[in-house]
Amino acid sequence: QPMRKHVTQTLVNGLTAADSGFVRDDRLSGFAVRVNPRGSVSYVVEGRVRRGRTVRVVLGRHPFMTVAEAREAALAQRKLMDAGTDPLEHRAAVAAEAEAQNANDAFASTTLRTMLDAYLRGKRLKEASKRKYESTAMNHLRDWLDLPIRAISRSMIDRRFHDLKKSVSTATAHNAMVLVGAVCKFAMSEEDAGVRLLTANPTDILKERGYDRSVVARDGWLTAEEVGRLMRHLSTGEINQGKMFLLMIAMTGMRREEVAGL
Repeated sequence: QPMRKHVTQTLVNGLTAADSGFVRDDRLSGFAVRVNPRGSVSYVVEGRVRRGRTVRVVLGRHPFMTVAEAREAALAQRKLMDAGTDPLEHRAAVAAEAEAQNANDAFASTTLRTMLDAYLRGKRLKEASKRKYESTAMNHLRDWLDLPIRAISRSMIDRRFHDLKKSVSTATAHNAMVLVGAVCKFAMSEEDAGVRLLTANPTDILKERGYDRSVVARDGWLTAEEVGRLMRHLSTGEINQGKMFLLMIAMTGMRREEVAGL
């Protein structure tokens, strides 16, 4: 028959392999000390839950847990049992909830860079367009790339648009904000457990405030003969920064302000 004694620290400290079995506490129902044949001592608590099923929960091991700590843990487990809750199922549910919360936290922390990569992979874009978007992101949105996309606020959009418009060009500011807007719209379709990554597009502020984002259209074109003369001139003599600048414009069609921003 298992011994029934008042489980104290002195009692537990003196247990050996010769005491193999259970020492049940005579004050807290279900609380016991278990000694295995090798002398290892652990604290357990037992009780009945739904449908009269008996459950045993291991609380911890001596000497890593004190009797006082074990008794407090046993009392908490007994409260669950007395309410009909299986502590093992409760522990699994808590662990699952924590895992889900971690997953939700990771989802909520999805960065602009992650969504930009997903956007470029998910959309049918020409390689030239992908390179243009990547260049825009690296040159004008680099400090935002590792921010959670949820952290990009309407006020940040407002400031960056005007900063780029002033320091580079209206075209560059417009293109950068179009890219952010497209990625945010793409992110609005992402959801986890019914929670959307974004519920609003921060770039909407530009339209709501009626900012002028118009870009003057090109209305002049070089003839084939003019292009030929230009290319012959650029390929003659030493290649310098000025020639590289003009070659970039001639070969890509980019605006001078966009090339200057690279």
